[in-house]
Amino acid sequence: MNISTTLMSTAALALLISACDGPKERAGAAKDEAAARAAGVAYDGKGPAERAGAAADRVDQAAAKARDSQADAFENQGRVIRAKAEADADRLEQQA
Repeated sequence: MNISTTLMSTAALALLISACDGPKERAGAAKDEAAARAAGVAYDGKGPAERAGAAADRVDQAAAKARDSQADAFENQGRVIRAKAEADADRLEQQA
């Protein structure tokens, strides 16, 4: 494997890994990197703002999942109401 292939593979892997980070985690990483640069320290890639951002992204993801579940429950409730209304209509039609 030559050097350019290795560099391209490394760059592709870095892009894939960074794509897994949520928006708040990326913002936290940028903040940590800027703070490290201002302090003249090398940034190691896992600062406190990045970890807090990752936690906030997980909270957002869990909230979105809860909203999706609630939407599914409402849709199912609507189906039940519709089926009951159709059954009631059929029953009334039979009585008429």
